[in-house]
Amino acid sequence: MPRPSATLLLAIGLSAGCGTKAGLDDTEILAPYNALSGGVVFATRAIEASAGYDLYWTPIPQAGDIGAQPVVRLTEANGHEWQPSVSPGGNGIAFAREEDGIFLINKNGRIRRISDTNDTSFADSLPAVSYDGQLVAWVREDLSQPIGEDGFSQAFIMVANSDGSDPRALFKKDGIVQDAPRFEPMDRSYRIAWSEFDARTLGPTGPTSFGIWLHDPIAKMGSFVCQAPGITVGQITYRCFGQHLAWPVPNTIILPQNGLEFSLDGSPPDNVQGTLLGAIQMQQVGFPVIEQIGGFHRTFPISAGYYRNERMVIDGIITNVDGDFPTLAFFIASVDGAIVQRLFINGYTNDNDPFSTANFLFSVATPQIIP
Repeated sequence: MPRPSATLLLAIGLSAGCGTKAGLDDTEILAPYNALSGGVVFATRAIEASAGYDLYWTPIPQAGDIGAQPVVRLTEANGHEWQPSVSPGGNGIAFAREEDGIFLINKNGRIRRISDTNDTSFADSLPAVSYDGQLVAWVREDLSQPIGEDGFSQAFIMVANSDGSDPRALFKKDGIVQDAPRFEPMDRSYRIAWSEFDARTLGPTGPTSFGIWLHDPIAKMGSFVCQAPGITVGQITYRCFGQHLAWPVPNTIILPQNGLEFSLDGSPPDNVQGTLLGAIQMQQVGFPVIEQIGGFHRTFPISAGYYRNERMVIDGIITNVDGDFPTLAFFIASVDGAIVQRLFINGYTNDNDPFSTANFLFSVATPQIIP
């Protein structure tokens, strides 16, 4: 994966001055789409002049480069553009706008509305784009249908065409919170995996009924690929549900929040979290916070974006070595977690946002590598 050249960065920077209110329907991002390949897209409001949460892009540094990387703003509309999600084939980037809906950036850099939640009881979040860019999936929460007394509502996976047409729910289940959809990373495949749990089984250690569902929207059927109690690696059993999923290669689904990697072809499961945490701590670039919140997930790592089976970008809460306040930090790592370096970004300041991130139960930054 080539590193963007200085000339390319200059071209992006020049383009970034031409847009107006980028981030709304029928606008264009503030950089050429084809210039984004090989870098990371993420959401933050921790850069000066951000209009709430905006989408930004930064290059992946060369190995050993600990300098702050340049950053290019992609959206500037008032409100919050967050949760970017990249097509595994590089054929589009979806994102959510708080209390507005789901949007898709096509390969021309044009932004199109996929869903509209204005004046509805719906909250749409966590989008995903198919390999060929033809379908967009996302989580729809119906706030008019609460489940129990713990603040959860009925949530289900939606899918629509890339022009927003034919929106439909895939497989609703009463009392179930469906989350974190991801398309199979193969051309002409529209299978979707998602995480789900029964909100009626919540206890002090989280839900007791959960799993990862694999759905074929063409055949209109699916099945669990793992369920409670989970998958055992070594002598540790890992729960197979999470607020975020990754599906980097066809046969492997990953739960970044507990490091579980399980195979769809029968290969043994794996977990690289221990290796990753150890590699970060040895570098003295921050101490990962691994507190588990409400019986759900640790705050490091939170989400991960992959470039095939070669490298990943992760985000999570760290305590800085200088004793400063905890912050959301980004790291670039090999997929086995052994080689890792912190991704420093020019102008990025302390980002501690327990309100928008439900005390970092989930990530709105969701850094993603663009193929």
